[in-house]
Amino acid sequence: MSMLVPTPSGIALQLQQEQLILDGRGDLVFISHAHSDHSSGAKKSKRLISSTETIDLMHSRNYADSQAMQKKLVSTADFNYELLDAGHVLGSKQLHISNGFSFTYTGDFKTKDSLTNKGAEIRQADTLLMECTYGLPYYKFPDPTEVYAEMEKWVDLQLKEGSSIIIGGYALGKAQEVIKILNDYCDVTPIVSSEIFKISDVYLKHGINLKFINETSDEAKQLLKKQFVAVVPHHFANYGYAGRLSEFYGMPVRSAVATGWALGNRYAVDKAFCISDHCDFPDLMEFVEQVAPERIITTHGYEKEFARELTKRGYDAQPLGNLKPKKQKLLLQY
Repeated sequence: MSMLVPTPSGIALQLQQEQLILDGRGDLVFISHAHSDHSSGAKKSKRLISSTETIDLMHSRNYADSQAMQKKLVSTADFNYELLDAGHVLGSKQLHISNGFSFTYTGDFKTKDSLTNKGAEIRQADTLLMECTYGLPYYKFPDPTEVYAEMEKWVDLQLKEGSSIIIGGYALGKAQEVIKILNDYCDVTPIVSSEIFKISDVYLKHGINLKFINETSDEAKQLLKKQFVAVVPHHFANYGYAGRLSEFYGMPVRSAVATGWALGNRYAVDKAFCISDHCDFPDLMEFVEQVAPERIITTHGYEKEFARELTKRGYDAQPLGNLKPKKQKLLLQY
């Protein structure tokens, strides 16, 4: 790395004659996955490096037209790169560059397998730009199989007591994992919101076996007159919304939420399950050890705190925020 130059369009790499923007917008852009905070620049970009799954998911979320985005996809560039699985959501990728140096940008990632995604691939890199959403030592997640069993027990109890259930999670990623838990551990096919239905349909298209019922279907309308289990976007999972459903359908409705932030945070629900599609602190540290980078730049979440922890352990690490002017991102030039 020879110099740092700011640019307002996103984290950027100057590679020979090509400038590559990471999860931003520009002429050539890498989109790591289809969450809006990483993919919002895709529509206004000219050329894209991304997975086809991410393109399909952006289309399902009305972020961009699938055919138009497919035409922007490129398979080669003026530098050597690979897309490595990131383990975060369907189609999520890391960018690994080997061009006389090695560089990895993780995007959001998870190294352990989940019910819907394989864990992130790990490749040695000289420079590592990594997210650290849960970059505090406090965040050590429980064994997921224990959480799945906990959800199974709780769902079974509510159904036996005559209650219906809503479980909230992010519409992309968390909702599909909750659907899979309900399918495999609870023998339940949940009703899902229209937004979650569209996204889950893309999971089906790409080989992830999920069973769910669209809220607008006749089958759902019949189930809603009886006892039901529903998966909803996370902001609907609260006592207030459950209470309105209870009054409308004339039955008790219990609420739950699935999130890594359940570790240490309180939510206005009957039950919170600690389920995350990110690495916890021990997994972040183990990932760094295996990548063995000479330099680390941290971003997203507890970037300052995690950089300090890395520095304590002898790594050359600093947060991205320390390297960029206000309202601008970083241009790494090679």
